[in-house]
Amino acid sequence: MNIRGTATIGKGSSGSPLILIDGMEGDIDAINPQDIENISVLKDAAASSIYGSRAPFGVILVTTKKGKSGKPTVNYNNSFRWNDAVLLPQMADSYTFATYFNDGCINGGFAPQFGEDQMQRIKDYQSGKLTTSAPVNPSNPKMWGDGYLYGNDNVDWYDAVYRNWVFSQEHNFSLSGGNESINYYVSMNYLDQNGMMKLDQDTYDRYAATAKINIKINDWAQLNYSNRFIREDLKRPSFLRDDFFQSLGRQGWPTLPLYDPNGYLYAAPSPALNLRDGGNGVYQTDYLYQQAQVILEPIKGWKTFVDFNYRIKNANTHWEIQKTYNHDVEGKPYPYNNNSHVHEDHAKENYTNFSAYSEYTKSLESEHNFKGMVGFQSELMKKKVFGLQREGIIIPFLPEVDLTTGLDVYGTEVTPAVNGASDHWATAGFFGRINYDYQQKYLLEVNLRYDGTSRFRADNRWS
Repeated sequence: MNIRGTATIGKGSSGSPLILIDGMEGDIDAINPQDIENISVLKDAAASSIYGSRAPFGVILVTTKKGKSGKPTVNYNNSFRWNDAVLLPQMADSYTFATYFNDGCINGGFAPQFGEDQMQRIKDYQSGKLTTSAPVNPSNPKMWGDGYLYGNDNVDWYDAVYRNWVFSQEHNFSLSGGNESINYYVSMNYLDQNGMMKLDQDTYDRYAATAKINIKINDWAQLNYSNRFIREDLKRPSFLRDDFFQSLGRQGWPTLPLYDPNGYLYAAPSPALNLRDGGNGVYQTDYLYQQAQVILEPIKGWKTFVDFNYRIKNANTHWEIQKTYNHDVEGKPYPYNNNSHVHEDHAKENYTNFSAYSEYTKSLESEHNFKGMVGFQSELMKKKVFGLQREGIIIPFLPEVDLTTGLDVYGTEVTPAVNGASDHWATAGFFGRINYDYQQKYLLEVNLRYDGTSRFRADNRWS
């Protein structure tokens, strides 16, 4: 997400804005949309400068709902959606494709890719005179011919891989109420969103629960507390990678058989077999947000805010690569992809954010209005990641690390791959703001911010 245009092209860097949810950095994609009360976007440098070095590319401020005085209010709503893919390429039929491909080869000074015999088979298959998608391999009668060299199918690969439409649903429940001294807000959300894959569907589920309470301790003190839990579950085929769409356009010739003449999925290679039988990736991410705020106003016009925010993020990743099989003319399976393995990753983040700031507002009878603010903020992030990968799945429908042999396809022992890393960083900053207006027509604002970060050398952290 960019709000200030193209920002940085450095590897591993980002030009995304700082997203603050009730004053704490968070993931806007994971929050329950029904909990959002207001969104503000600070795009220009002057407006976002008060947020310091974390906000060079703008700030998005998200304010969530809270309880209000009055009788308890219960709200439930849902939505049911049917989604379809847009802007999918329209594929040419196999005979047109082969004709243009041959023309391109001839114009480039090469021999035609599709010979006369194959062109005739393509034409006969389209007209219904021929019912087999590929002939027997002339060099090996026990096998089907290579799909690129001998295939005569007529496949729309985008129609074969993507669904025409998918169903999704979302449910929201909230309860709020209170009185002048105490109010509360509780909400729950469930999102079930199916993906567009046809051969092995990808799915996304989100569960969210929020509880907020605001307590007026006395005339000059108030306590606000919120707790938010979010779980995201994602499942997708292991071979549904970032380059899948590119591979589909490159490998998906309409002449390439989707199924062999016996009705088995066929890879030569093609995306379909690995997409359906090559295994799944399962990703589960949990967020737990704890936020507490104390507001003090001992003197009218003078407010002090003390915020403590804590977030725990746990992410578990599992994926397996399964053996896949083509079939010979007699319908007997033989390995296409011999390798299999299980990979597990776990990552944990602990993020702490503390801020304290005080503001004073004064309005004079001469319609001069002043407001000043000073404060301090600190952040601490600790992260730990570890994972492993082991070869040789024993039972395909139980892809667990404990149920692997540690051997490759040739029976050679393979040392399990392991990874692990720890990381932490911290920031601290002092900030201030002065506002002046006259008759609410003439405005002046000055922002100040001085930051330090652990990412720099010890002698330059406040430079």
